[in-house]
Amino acid sequence: MSHRLIGVSDVYYPAGRPEMERAVEIANRLSKNHPGNVKIESERSRDYDDLGYSKDLAGDRISAVASVRQALALAQGIKQANPKAPGIDESIARFTVHLGNQLSRTGALREAETQLQQGVERYSGLAHQAETPDQVRNTANARWHLGRVQLMRGKLDEANKQYHEAGATVERLLKLDPENSMLAWDAASLSFDLGRAMALNGDLQEAPKRFQPAFARYALHLEDDSGPGLGVLHAWMANIYYQAGQYAQALSALHESIAALEAEPLYADARSGLSADNVMIGNTLIRLGRFSDARAAYDKAQAGVTLDGAIAGGDIPALYVFADAQSGMGDLTSAQALALPQPQRQEQIAVACAFYARSEQTWAQVLEPGLFSPSQFPSGDPQRVHARMAACRTGQQLPARDRVVQSGIMTTN
Repeated sequence: MSHRLIGVSDVYYPAGRPEMERAVEIANRLSKNHPGNVKIESERSRDYDDLGYSKDLAGDRISAVASVRQALALAQGIKQANPKAPGIDESIARFTVHLGNQLSRTGALREAETQLQQGVERYSGLAHQAETPDQVRNTANARWHLGRVQLMRGKLDEANKQYHEAGATVERLLKLDPENSMLAWDAASLSFDLGRAMALNGDLQEAPKRFQPAFARYALHLEDDSGPGLGVLHAWMANIYYQAGQYAQALSALHESIAALEAEPLYADARSGLSADNVMIGNTLIRLGRFSDARAAYDKAQAGVTLDGAIAGGDIPALYVFADAQSGMGDLTSAQALALPQPQRQEQIAVACAFYARSEQTWAQVLEPGLFSPSQFPSGDPQRVHARMAACRTGQQLPARDRVVQSGIMTTN
């Protein structure tokens, strides 16, 4: 237990994982020497669950899923052998929700949604048996996570339903306990996710208003490890500015995001977040006609993550970054081709098509691409890459998507 507590306290740092692995090792030895001991098996399940968090933070997403599955299997074994074991139903519900979240990190969105739906049902059943504030909050959080996966899958109506139901529950609990910081963060985080759903649905006017509760809480410098994270918040503000054509504001927000991420420990999501920010900087600079700076941003994005390591560990957020940086390079090259005469233009378009091909190959490593990255950052659209590659294969002109500024003149790319 001591090793696990040390590991949890250092979970964002390299020193944390060895402590958790040591906890698992001790628990496994105790289990072997004392088979069927409910207390030991319960500790083992917690150890494996926490080890899953640690592996995820290191970018070992596939291994993290295996650890959480082991935690859930151990808890289910306890339940089968001793149905009245204290707290076992809560543990099964918690591990079920964690497994759903962890599956979403590997791109297995359908299975993730199924697991999270089961988690909601388990927590709802507990609340019906003997409702406590913690159980009610956990049910709301399970709904919130379910809504997030549904949003990633493009099921906006279903996601909004989960968000609103979870939000209503949190607001009810806050009225009973208005000084509860955890509940205040729950409300702010849910508001952000509602805003993100609006942004994805094209409502660029209302979405930023939903981000304000989280910004306000961060301004108080309270519990900075709670909520979506300042890096994520600024990245989504940048995405909104970009969609609105406000490129200077988008760049400013992206640099705010980078500053926030660089102030954190560089765990896997922070690393992929930094790279995602650089991809978005590259995209924005293309629109401003700053092509050499855009290329530098894409190079920096790819230098921040390792493609082979991402594939081996199932680090899906890193794969999103690579795919987006590669398609960004395709956009850059095709934009530069506009200023070239024939046949140099066609040679440049062929280079662009090679970049799109690499992006398509990278996207193929993602089981079920979502509307945004599992690290919660904005991402590109693989369908657009497929459309570009279809044009490349048939020799057609690359389809226009948006407008870019080149030498002060608006053109299409």
